[in-house]
Amino acid sequence: MVAVADCTGHGVPGAFMSVLCSSQLTAVSSEQKEVSPATILKRIDDGIRAQLHQDANVGMRDSMDIALCAWNEQTRTLTYSGANRPIILFRKSGDGNFELIKPVKVSIGGDNDTNKQFVEHKIALEHGDVFYLFSDGFADQFGGPKGKKFKSNQFRNVLSQIADQDIIAQGQQLAGIFDDWKGQFEQVDDICVIGVRV
Repeated sequence: MVAVADCTGHGVPGAFMSVLCSSQLTAVSSEQKEVSPATILKRIDDGIRAQLHQDANVGMRDSMDIALCAWNEQTRTLTYSGANRPIILFRKSGDGNFELIKPVKVSIGGDNDTNKQFVEHKIALEHGDVFYLFSDGFADQFGGPKGKKFKSNQFRNVLSQIADQDIIAQGQQLAGIFDDWKGQFEQVDDICVIGVRV
């Protein structure tokens, strides 16, 4: 399994939320007999809301966005479920265009909604295909000649230009592109990008 999660909150509340969500993800994942990302997300959502008393409208309102994937080597199938975090897929045999697999538009925790439905996508992958999980930090960074956000479209275009390269080289390219864009601006958020080639 692989996940990229992004918790709300800054400073001590943000750190607390990150530790809480991480421990929930670890605990719930290890309890599952059959790996189901959607089921895992639902159980984490229930656990976070209970621990923070969000059902009673008195607890912290912080939440977590996450893309969670499970890889089955035998069937060569990727199962993805997301809460506000998509994944992007490039096929080796394709024309260089990406597939954006969208999440449900809800967060883990953050409210008293007990009826959230997390959707699973099963994706057959072949040798050489690559998929990406990422937080919103790269796209939200201010910079460039006009001090604007990098934006999601530009981020996807960058991935399409480097997707056929070695994964390590891709990481180096992304770091360089980010530094060039940021320039003298402060980094506004933490950044996580994970690329996995089958």
